[in-house]
Amino acid sequence: MKKLDEAFKKIFQDREIFFEFLQMFLPDIVSKYSITLDSLILENIEKISSSLRSKRADVIYRIKTKDLEAFIFVLLEHQSRKDYLMPFRMLEYTVAIWRHFIDEVGEKAKRKQFKLPPVIPIVLYDGYGRWTVQRDISEKVRKVPGYERYVPRYEYMVINVNELEKDWLMDFESVLSKILVIDGVRKEQIRDMIKELSENVKKLPEDKRKKLIELLHVMMIGAEAAEEGEKELEEMEEVEGMFSRLVKELKKEGRIEGRLEGKMEAIVEAIIDALEERFGYVPEDVKDKLSEVKDIKKLKILFRKSIVVKSIDEFRDVLESV
Repeated sequence: MKKLDEAFKKIFQDREIFFEFLQMFLPDIVSKYSITLDSLILENIEKISSSLRSKRADVIYRIKTKDLEAFIFVLLEHQSRKDYLMPFRMLEYTVAIWRHFIDEVGEKAKRKQFKLPPVIPIVLYDGYGRWTVQRDISEKVRKVPGYERYVPRYEYMVINVNELEKDWLMDFESVLSKILVIDGVRKEQIRDMIKELSENVKKLPEDKRKKLIELLHVMMIGAEAAEEGEKELEEMEEVEGMFSRLVKELKKEGRIEGRLEGKMEAIVEAIIDALEERFGYVPEDVKDKLSEVKDIKKLKILFRKSIVVKSIDEFRDVLESV
């Protein structure tokens, strides 16, 4: 969902949220280099390279302390829309960042002792199924025996939201952790999650509770799960009221359906990805038949079958029976 991508981009442009991200997923760097909120500088992507904006690079931060100057590049990928050129894209983005840094430094870059800053490329993935895209650019380059040493190695980091432990997210006292809990919600889990999370959020300081309400609304609009209620969310004084509003918004006609429709599209894509990974191709008649399935439970069954069937024909038989 493009709108959800944009919502997460807005969320991570908040320095406090991005700092929480570092504390959660790169704690060793935060500790070793004494990184604080003041160490973070949000970079203008267009200033670095117009190609980054056109290719949906989401957020780039410069981290600067007395011991460290680096860029951390965060790319957010949603709805299980796997991009099998991601290793190349990450390398391309990193080179653009380095080019920007060289231009910024000027003549100093020509000196022998000049070093390029480290770049930490990260994909935050919350789609359906595993992230099956290659993580190293060397895996995308055709090998010539005897010349392997000339193939570059460059790996990016993947954080799969759906594989994060819910208990860990619940115990982590941050706004981002609560957003990630909500991001992983399925329809059948909403009631229990709301009840559990509403108690947990009380532990957050008042300023963080307020920020959570604001960013929650941004995310729900991006997920097409909420279209109204911004004023009400901002005026909520009790955390329970906020989540009560969320439940009502989700249950309103057309909104939970819109969210589920996006999930079903993602599952269909995951099925096709799994079949292509195993058998090399997926016939058009199978793709067409999959697109006609509108029951999310049946799609989940088909996804499990796509991993274990021994041939496309066997999967086609399963598809017909479902």
